[in-house]
Amino acid sequence: MTVIDIVYSEDSQRHLTLVKSENGKKHIEAIKTSEPYFLVLPVDLEQAKKDILNLNYEFKEKMTNVQNVELVTKNFQNKNIEFLKVTVKFPREVPVIRERIKEFESVSEVFEADIPYVFRSILDNKIKLYENFNPKILAFDIETTSDGNFPDPLTDKIVSISYYSKNF
Repeated sequence: MTVIDIVYSEDSQRHLTLVKSENGKKHIEAIKTSEPYFLVLPVDLEQAKKDILNLNYEFKEKMTNVQNVELVTKNFQNKNIEFLKVTVKFPREVPVIRERIKEFESVSEVFEADIPYVFRSILDNKIKLYENFNPKILAFDIETTSDGNFPDPLTDKIVSISYYSKNF
């Protein structure tokens, strides 16, 4: 079975759905989602954690806060470095909170905050997209008498139409 698409939807919760294909038939499968997160490289570990946990911010006209902050060790520039993993409730909160956290003196840098939630879920769940996927492809080309600009169907004539495909 080949994963051909991942669909993300959000109401009061996050939902990721895999669209799989087997023998030309599509199957839908919900997958477990993790909370959106990003990494913070602290200057002062304890102070950064305290600053982040005490941070309140406005999202969708409501005040909210970070869901969790935990210490994680990651290989960064060939060294094991301690980061703070900052978890928020919804993916759309990440850019808002990231900008606020960057302002803290206790924080050196923010990492992985620009990875879209669906891609993060693909990586975290080790999902292999398009494995054993052999799509049917048809390409076509239309040549017209236009002078190099986009053809005008009222004045430009079609000179030729060609198409190509393997195993279609």
